[in-house]
Amino acid sequence: MIKNDFVFELVLEPSEEGGFVVRCPQLQEVVTQGETIEEAIAMGREAVEAYMGFMEKKNIPLPSSMIRNTAGRTRHRNRIRVQFEPV
Repeated sequence: MIKNDFVFELVLEPSEEGGFVVRCPQLQEVVTQGETIEEAIAMGREAVEAYMGFMEKKNIPLPSSMIRNTAGRTRHRNRIRVQFEPV
């Protein structure tokens, strides 16, 4: 489970094949997909959690945008941004 000390943003974009592509701007290596918005969000959270675990094992520091500041406020909350291209 993702700890409350870390914050991230997921960006969902419609896929040409259907469903949604999910990216995490703070972790550019994280890309996944889901058939529905709900599934895409769940897959995104799982991918972020897995990559954070990898980073921890390899002693790779998290991007500063994912760490809460000292006042306990966050620069980003767990936001989901869904992007659709104009029709």
